[in-house]
Amino acid sequence: IKATPENLEGVPEARMLGYPITIPSVTAAVGGIAGAATAIRTAPKLGGSFRRGLGGAALGTGAGIIAGNLANAALASKATEQKLPTVGQYEIMQ
Repeated sequence: IKATPENLEGVPEARMLGYPITIPSVTAAVGGIAGAATAIRTAPKLGGSFRRGLGGAALGTGAGIIAGNLANAALASKATEQKLPTVGQYEIMQ
């Protein structure tokens, strides 16, 4: 995992194995795991726990994606003091 407080566009960035990690992807994973665990734990019998776990995972993932997108929107709406050039502008300057 590699993280930087500011990339070329001036926003925080984290990467795992070269791929960017976004807030919605993290919250979706956490929500899915939490939803599946809760659903399986509260299942009345062993036979229904698998289906209930899948449903809980789907609901938790959906809620996590929504929460992550809202967090992204809140962070993006913050005005930054120093506006750095975008990647496209940076490439033109070279």
